[in-house]
Amino acid sequence: MISHKMLRKRLVYLIILSILFNTLSTTLVVVGFNSSSESEHAPGRVLVKFKLGRSYVTEASRLSQLIDRELKHYGIVNISLLKVREGLEVSKVLSELSRIPSIEYAEPDYRIWVEEVFPNDPMFQYQWSLHNTGQIGGLTDADIDAPEAWTETVGTESIIIAVIDTGIDYRHPDLAGNIWINPFETVNGVDDDGNGYVDDIYGADTCNDDGDPMDDHGHGTAVAGVIGALGNNGLGVTGINWRIKIMALKFADATGSGYTSDAIEAIEYVIGMKRRGINIRITNNSWGGGSFSRSLYDAIRALENEDILFVAAAGNQAKNNDLEPHYPSSYNLSNIISVAATDDRDELAWFSNWGQLSVDLAAPGQYILSTFLQDSYQWLSGTSMAAPHVSGVAALILSKHPSYSYLEVKRLILSSVDEYPSLINLFRSGGRLNAYNSLRNQGDKIKILPITISQNFKWSISDNVILKVEVIAGPNPVIDANVSAAIYVNQILLKEIRLSDDGFPPDNMGDDGIYVGQIRVGFPGKTQILITASKEGLQEGSKIFTGEVYLTLTDFPSPFVRDGIADYAIVLGDSFSHGCFSLQARTIDALGSSIISARIGLESEEGLPELYLDTGISYCVNGVLEINWSKIDSSSIISVGGPGVNMVAYRYNSSSPFKWIYRLGYGSSIYSELTQRFYNSIWESSDYSIIQTIVDQESGKPILLVWGLTGYGTLAGSMVLARYDQYRSILVGRAVIIKWEDSNANNRVDYRDIISLIEFWEG
Repeated sequence: MISHKMLRKRLVYLIILSILFNTLSTTLVVVGFNSSSESEHAPGRVLVKFKLGRSYVTEASRLSQLIDRELKHYGIVNISLLKVREGLEVSKVLSELSRIPSIEYAEPDYRIWVEEVFPNDPMFQYQWSLHNTGQIGGLTDADIDAPEAWTETVGTESIIIAVIDTGIDYRHPDLAGNIWINPFETVNGVDDDGNGYVDDIYGADTCNDDGDPMDDHGHGTAVAGVIGALGNNGLGVTGINWRIKIMALKFADATGSGYTSDAIEAIEYVIGMKRRGINIRITNNSWGGGSFSRSLYDAIRALENEDILFVAAAGNQAKNNDLEPHYPSSYNLSNIISVAATDDRDELAWFSNWGQLSVDLAAPGQYILSTFLQDSYQWLSGTSMAAPHVSGVAALILSKHPSYSYLEVKRLILSSVDEYPSLINLFRSGGRLNAYNSLRNQGDKIKILPITISQNFKWSISDNVILKVEVIAGPNPVIDANVSAAIYVNQILLKEIRLSDDGFPPDNMGDDGIYVGQIRVGFPGKTQILITASKEGLQEGSKIFTGEVYLTLTDFPSPFVRDGIADYAIVLGDSFSHGCFSLQARTIDALGSSIISARIGLESEEGLPELYLDTGISYCVNGVLEINWSKIDSSSIISVGGPGVNMVAYRYNSSSPFKWIYRLGYGSSIYSELTQRFYNSIWESSDYSIIQTIVDQESGKPILLVWGLTGYGTLAGSMVLARYDQYRSILVGRAVIIKWEDSNANNRVDYRDIISLIEFWEG
């Protein structure tokens, strides 16, 4: 008879890539520790002791030319840590301070090098993820700095990690001493503690509904070895924690797969034991798959309520979890840490998932040597192996700071990563796990973690975008910080906004370190968002995001386009008559007209000759070009032409900084009052054009002006306007100067030519 459990749909899959390690050296290798012959010191900081009766407060005015401010004061020894003014060399400042009578001494803030602790486990030499010397061909120091971390702590048996996996070979000689034993149960065939499992001495098997979590697959045993293989015991490998207690929970069977329900049951076992007083602080979850499960989500949220950290593998599908969520690592819960995998060169492992908003950090996960079944050892690869590195470091933190909450542990880990260019835009933290940094982080450096903005964003100019970031320093949220976002379009600063953590919309909660602001860029082009956060006494943090703001037909300035087609457009020109310089501005630039009309929906044919027609639309009065609005029925006009059209700008918007001028000996030029530069055309080679929106003061109707120094510039401007989807990075601001260059030397304006943005004015 087939059981009900066998019929259930499998929702969770373990993806494991393992390579058998066939030849293990048992030779004891003595490895030295790093040292430095240089007396390194912190840049921009000095330590000063004032003579009795004096202090920084009393001497501040005298020191103001050298010292910016006091960062910290150590009261017992009466020493001040002072920040040197920007641009001054520490050595010169120290020389000046030594001459001040009230100062007893001044010295650099020296870097102190610690000794590293190496275990005598013979296979430690192969554990590159803990200490990388290039032993398997990788990059030296592409590791989590475990020997340095062990100078701080090697763990404690008071911290318990639950490994929810395929079970654990709890008899493995390199694990047995660190396996948790249920204090409420004895081996007697009776459910002593009344939790539904008979003789659950080492944990539970929710896959087979019994109390024996013995591993029959090997994956869970390998995970446990990374976290807590016995250290310094002269045998095999070492775990990140030499001393710890690991609870074995088997929810997946010998095939490496299990059910969502069994995973939830394992979580409930954890919560039940926590409520009985067992100090479970972390669960390791090197598994994933299936769709969003509200049940599993709620179970993990219940762990959050119990102050338990949920460390999850990000997945091995080589995909972006921001676009295709991976569960459970992608659940939006604060107690989840999602972990990607790196190789021994600090590169993203070829199989690893990533996600700047959905994956928190990376950890070593390729060719990881660990404990395996039948007292053996194996190399395994996968984010499955990366996650227990984070779990192990979290346990080290708790052994040193047992009162920390899961959120404090998570912040500390994310604020202490090693950042590398290859990883910076792949994860929220931008880096790879570092155990030593996590234990030594003083919380004096701000780190910005993105929540809603990621690299390579794509927004429409009409999008109202919510910018949300988390600002932390060590284990703490940074409250009352100055957080701002500077928006650059085509490398030009467009605007700057402040992000708030005040609990008012769009911010959800005040003083939680999550800062929110709303922006609408409004101009298309290559866009950069520079977010900076600062607070007195902390080192400033910053993060830059690059993307694109695009323009569509519906984004074209109303009322020039309505419902996706042209509202109505009349194109003015001046050609040889040059407007008010001779007769009247009464010609139509047919080519410019046809290019524009073809793009926005009017029927026309490109390549028409220039026509000279008396339209009666414009006329000249005392040298000023006027428009006969009574002849225009549309809600707007598009005006294309040369210097005569520029007179419309003079007439209706004299504040425009872009002017057509004539200089004796130079001829016609465009002059920019923004940069005090002159732009001159080179006939048949290059020209400049201006695209500008103005409003007629009399009628209130908008006018879109396109004019150049010569016909080349005018046509180039028309082409840019007509192909605004192609040239959207140029159409920024209320007035722009563009440059046309005849790239193929055919003495005409075509779509293969180079057109670039020179200046823009927002007005």
